[in-house]
Amino acid sequence: ITQTEWPHIVFSPSFATTYSDLHDRFLAPDQVVVNEGSTLVLDGPDIRITKLELTGTLVVRAEAGCRVHLEDVTVVNEGWEFQAITENDVIEVDSIDETDMIRGYRLIKRAEGCILEFRSPGEHNVVHHSQSQI
Repeated sequence: ITQTEWPHIVFSPSFATTYSDLHDRFLAPDQVVVNEGSTLVLDGPDIRITKLELTGTLVVRAEAGCRVHLEDVTVVNEGWEFQAITENDVIEVDSIDETDMIRGYRLIKRAEGCILEFRSPGEHNVVHHSQSQI
């Protein structure tokens, strides 16, 4: 059986907890593309996205008071792999981290990915940003 790996998208509670929040955060949803197998993590109360194309991993963290707007961002990198824990792995329990056992997978960070962190209060506009790390 062949299976497509869906994108992995994580919204922290500070980013969005309702559909209304998501509507307010994604200003042009049709301009946001997260390709299969990619990982997007959004963590912060005031992150807005107009245009994004992601192949790989992108983590955006913004502390309270940071207003972040991703206006035109393209990210291409090796990303992270979610490696299932198999029955053979379970036999060798000592070699598996307890957290991974609970999850049922290992997170393999093939590359660090693109991590954007905003700690200084104020406006932060990311315009025509392109990052490729393959």
